[in-house]
Amino acid sequence: MKETGQVIGLPETDRDGRLSLGMNLFLLSWAGSFLGLLGCYVFLRVFATEWKPAGAPGIPLLLPSVATFILAVSSVTAQKGLNAVRHARPQELFPLLLATWGLGVLFTVIQFVVWVTLWNAGMSARGTYAGTFYAITIFHALHVVVALGLLGWLARDARRGAFHGRNYIRVTMVTRFWHFLDVSWLLIFLLVYVW
Repeated sequence: MKETGQVIGLPETDRDGRLSLGMNLFLLSWAGSFLGLLGCYVFLRVFATEWKPAGAPGIPLLLPSVATFILAVSSVTAQKGLNAVRHARPQELFPLLLATWGLGVLFTVIQFVVWVTLWNAGMSARGTYAGTFYAITIFHALHVVVALGLLGWLARDARRGAFHGRNYIRVTMVTRFWHFLDVSWLLIFLLVYVW
């Protein structure tokens, strides 16, 4: 066998899934809550006698479209970071986690701007139309804030050199959570903003 001097990567340390079980159960429970909220939204949207009250402001599309793009890019940076540490390039992880964190913060700021803009336009949280919008988007945003904390925790440890080809399960779990938030947001964007 010819040696190239390059380390390809070592096997993941969670082959049997015991270490990732907690995150997988969390994602499963979150998916149930999320699907319940979206199911209620679709039901109310289809069957409510008056979905959007007269004079209620329309939900903007431009800023949420930008936020969707930003979140998609952040999933790419998160995955690149995970791939880097999997393939024995842990020095690339910290800047990629920092980029993911920054994009996540930008996404959250854009969400806040959308909420404030709608609130100032007279869309209070009362009623089916506004209430479901705020409930779904705030529910998602709270999970993004938790994920930002986890990304910060990973970035701190990545800067200290804590991750390598046989120790990256935390990176895998947080990246999985981040991707889940991205897919969830795409469904929210399509149902709440586009539809």
